[in-house]
Amino acid sequence: MPLAIEKLRILTFPQRIDGATLDLRVLVLPTERLLNTLAPFPSQQNPGTTVQLPSFLSAELALEVQAIRGLAGYPFSDPTVLAAHGATLEPFPTDAAFPPGLPALFEGLKSQFTVVPAGQGAPAAAADADGIRKYLPVSYRTAFNFTTPRTPFAKTDDSYHCAIKRSSKPNPAFQQSGNDVTWGRVIAFCLRQPLLAARIGLVHPLRIDLQDADFFRDGGWVWCRLTSALAGFDIVNADTELRLYAARIPAIEQPRPLFGAVLFPVVPGPAQPTGNFDTLKIEAADYDDGFAKVVHATQPVSSNLLSESFDGMHVQKDVGVRLAWDDEQILIWQNRQLLADPATPGKRIEAPLGVFSYRVDVREAGDAAWHSLVRIRSRAALTLGGEQIAQGGTELEPGVQVFPSTVNGDLGATYWLPSYFTQWYGASLSLPDGRAAELDKSGALAAPGTFHSPTIPANPQQVGGLYEAMLPED
Repeated sequence: MPLAIEKLRILTFPQRIDGATLDLRVLVLPTERLLNTLAPFPSQQNPGTTVQLPSFLSAELALEVQAIRGLAGYPFSDPTVLAAHGATLEPFPTDAAFPPGLPALFEGLKSQFTVVPAGQGAPAAAADADGIRKYLPVSYRTAFNFTTPRTPFAKTDDSYHCAIKRSSKPNPAFQQSGNDVTWGRVIAFCLRQPLLAARIGLVHPLRIDLQDADFFRDGGWVWCRLTSALAGFDIVNADTELRLYAARIPAIEQPRPLFGAVLFPVVPGPAQPTGNFDTLKIEAADYDDGFAKVVHATQPVSSNLLSESFDGMHVQKDVGVRLAWDDEQILIWQNRQLLADPATPGKRIEAPLGVFSYRVDVREAGDAAWHSLVRIRSRAALTLGGEQIAQGGTELEPGVQVFPSTVNGDLGATYWLPSYFTQWYGASLSLPDGRAAELDKSGALAAPGTFHSPTIPANPQQVGGLYEAMLPED
């Protein structure tokens, strides 16, 4: 895996297919190596001076979609190899391009952060002893025909409870991280705001006319090829410095949404990349509709939130409904990004995860309509470098992110995923509960049933801040 010298990744995520119309989102992702290749650009904030920014901002971006009919083979880029598998590679031109004014926008980003250089290349794969763990709660194990864990990092014993109890005191050696960030972290921050990611040239929505409604009747593969000059991206050897990733398309019988949970590296062939890609194909097929498969929930039965049965300690406050989904699959996905693959000793398998966050919808019994718990609306315009990226009132769904942590910030301890990924008590899953803050300020929580104010809407929203929650009406 040429992770140490790669400069640019192009990842293709299918969104929806309707007849011959295929919607994609393409992520053009510069690595730290490319981001650290700087050049002077005329400063927009201080006219007459220059500012050091990533040199690729002056490149001309051009992309071409590549598609393969059928799933008999692998996404090989060599037409001769594909012909040996009875497949053909069909190109589709696009109008993808970098948006105008990127240097001014990146200068605006740089002014918001203390940007420092990063080390070259990806860190080595971690040892299994450093793998992420997760406790599988009873609600998960009873949600389907559970027998034994699919991975040794999933636990059903008391190891998670013991880890919490052993680290119940704050870690005196914990140090808060500084304000210095790398360009890679800045890019990661921007990816959390879809409109911003598109405006700075990371995400490119594309619509392709396949000219054949039965193109993917038997499934297939799709990815994007860079057709612009490689020199603009400081790429000398495309085989090692440019990485393309394909999405698996299922057999299509009718219009439907598409989702790329796992992507596959495009190689010339005839040999496939090293690794257990058969398992990845199964995962891609399981999640090609974008829906979780094992959703489970619980409410505490004890004031000890680790207890899953009543132990005599009554619940003292409402913490809502605790939610989680696909516990083992998420654990496997996250460890795959961290640990060495058994088929490639010492190296991670090259298969980027296409899952960034999770949308959570709810509905009442008897109500056919689903309501998003992560939809928010901006209170002000989003601006960067003096340019308005999005106007006030723009709606988006940031979703719920699932990530591991150590207890009390002990960096030498084991990383655990939480037992449950979020909890819902009637408020937004994306923003703080502003209604509770307003009620507490009024004293209403100390005297329930005695407070009423027309300033608190029936549809609770965040009080102040840049965003407000958009929840279903009470």
